[in-house]
Order: sequence, then structure tokens, then C-alpha cells
Amino acid sequence: MKNAFFLLFSIVLLFYGCKKEEENYIEDIKIIREYEGPAPDHFIFELNVSSDVYSKIDNDSLTRHILELNKNERIDYSNNFFGLDKVGNNKIIFHFITPYFLVGKNKRNHISDTLLIEELRKSRDLKLILHFNKEIMEFKNK
Repeated sequence: MKNAFFLLFSIVLLFYGCKKEEENYIEDIKIIREYEGPAPDHFIFELNVSSDVYSKIDNDSLTRHILELNKNERIDYSNNFFGLDKVGNNKIIFHFITPYFLVGKNKRNHISDTLLIEELRKSRDLKLILHFNKEIMEFKNK
């Protein structure tokens, strides 16, 4: 009987002890609308990262980013329309200027900013994939 309790206790500890908390995730998303008419939008992603990722990341090594809204909609390009700010406490702010086709192609320009933000925050499919030279880091909604 002692062996059965010991075995059960060990299995419980194994499952709960090995549970890894996800440290790299999107904490918040904001949109800054630059113009009233059709124009690119400024998205701000507040990212929470682990300390080892925080030390590896810098703006100069960021070569490419991919924003996946779901399996069918994604933006994949490398240009100067993004930037990173390290704000301390393992927090990073990622600035992303959208090409207009993101909002124009899917008729999202008819949706208010608050509805778009809520849609992005609730999405379980949303992924932000950042390429830092040879390292690839993926961030999802928490």
C-alpha cells in the first residue's frame, strides 16, 4: 500500500512539476490611427519575454516579422516599418506599421478600432513571429 501511495504521489509531482509556464506572449495590443482616411495603421504589441530572450533581442538583429491573424491571413515581409523598444522588466514594445492592404483587402476598414482590437485580443490564432538573424521567436495571445 505504501508503494502505491508513493507511486501516485510521484506521478502527481511529475505532472505538476514539469508544467512549464509560457513566458513569451503578447500582453497587449493597441492601434494608433495616424489619419482619418484610408492609410496604414500603427499597431503596438506589448510583449512579455523570458530573461534569456530579453538579453538576445535587439533592434539591429530583427530582420523579418510575420503577423498571422489566422491560418488564411498573414503578413510576411521585411522592411523598415517596424521597431523594438526594450522597456525593462522583460517587456518589449514592438511597433508595426501596417501596409494598407491589411485593412483594405479584408474590408476591416469598416470595423471600428475598438472592435478590431477586441478581435485581435480574443484571437487564439494570432501569432507574431520575429526573426532575429538565425533565431525565430513566436508570440501568441496569453
